[in-house]
Amino acid sequence: MSADGGVSMQEAIADGRAKYVAQRYKLALGSFTDAIKLCPCEVEKKKRKRSDSVGQKPDQNAQPNREASSLPTPECGNPLHIQALNYRAATFEKIPDFRRALADAGRMMDIAPCSPEGYLRASKVLRMEEHLIDSLQILTDGILIFLDRGDFQVDDLRRLEKARSPLKPKFARVDPLGGFLSLSWMSKAHLPTELILDIFGRLEISKLW
Repeated sequence: MSADGGVSMQEAIADGRAKYVAQRYKLALGSFTDAIKLCPCEVEKKKRKRSDSVGQKPDQNAQPNREASSLPTPECGNPLHIQALNYRAATFEKIPDFRRALADAGRMMDIAPCSPEGYLRASKVLRMEEHLIDSLQILTDGILIFLDRGDFQVDDLRRLEKARSPLKPKFARVDPLGGFLSLSWMSKAHLPTELILDIFGRLEISKLW
């Protein structure tokens, strides 16, 4: 239960999972959506929107605020937010509604760019749609973002690379990491040598072809 006596994020997620297991997917979507709305970042966003609208008179000729709409999505460090989005995306897969599943995966990547969950979910949905090269590219993008930012867990990077492994032989000629920075730069990220070699081993093969 939350501090105000309502349902907590954990309870909403647990309720959604129970409905998912019972194959009551549309009801599960509602529970996961409720959990997402309870995240402090979503509550704050709703307050800002309400505050911005106070005192503003409707203007039929008003143009959309392009500057506001183009602002980057704030990141969120709440793991329950990621979990709720991930479960909702999985539920959309079951319906199936791949467009919305991808949208939730994209949201995960936006609010938590150094979490592997968004990339893994998006890659899975793209595989289900048989967009294999896009599936590989999403995972590759995740690795590059991790390495560029530096604030990641090595185990999370391993998960992305493990997911890439079945796809790499199919698209070795495409060489998605071919334009990436040098191995010497990668070493600055203090990655285990075997992981660096594993990531780039396929590149050496493709360059010989």
